[in-house]
Amino acid sequence: MRSYIYLLLSILFEVAGSTFLKMSEGFTNLIPSLLLVFFYGSSFIFIIFSLKTVPLSVGYSIWAGLEQQELL
Repeated sequence: MRSYIYLLLSILFEVAGSTFLKMSEGFTNLIPSLLLVFFYGSSFIFIIFSLKTVPLSVGYSIWAGLEQQELL
């Protein structure tokens, strides 16, 4: 169960990172650029924790499905 919570956190951090990617305007704004690095880094760390027990095919399917729903 903990792995699926890590997966959900990874998705949320990735969506937040994508939001700050737009706000950074090509890495010209400092604060959004720093937040972008933080959120993408956190997303990467949580996906690593998640994939220790969740199969890659299942994890990626959930990731892709929920990410698309968040971005719409």
